[in-house]
Amino acid sequence: MLVTLTVGIVSDKLESRKKLPMTATVLCIAGLVIYMNARDYLTALIGMSLAAAPSGLIMGRLFAMARAHFARKAEAILEMAMLWLRAGLSVGFFIGSLLGAGLYVITGFQGVLWGNLGGYAGLLLLLLFYREIKGSAVGSAKDGESPSRRRC
Repeated sequence: MLVTLTVGIVSDKLESRKKLPMTATVLCIAGLVIYMNARDYLTALIGMSLAAAPSGLIMGRLFAMARAHFARKAEAILEMAMLWLRAGLSVGFFIGSLLGAGLYVITGFQGVLWGNLGGYAGLLLLLLFYREIKGSAVGSAKDGESPSRRRC
């Protein structure tokens, strides 16, 4: 928990929010590959630790990148966009678990690992093509006001 909080504090100060989730995604992919090719317990433990540890910061960074994008490009609907973003991420997490369970029934555990690897590879491709919003778009409302209330 301390590592997660520290990474959050440090990553908020970084100029580019995109580099951290890309690095974490590459580490997750490497961990899954190590785990899938493990021949003993120690290698499997190292691989799964490497695959699981950085995955927690990816979602937070994606949310922050989306928030910055909405704040800069669609300030008038920022609150609604954040509500739909949270709902979408929650539904996506739930559907991902259901798809993983279905994949396990059809292909077994190895298929779930390949599915996770494909998901991380797809995320890496999306991050490679994502054009990051630069500047301090988030937190632009004065005195804690929401952007929609400032215009009223």
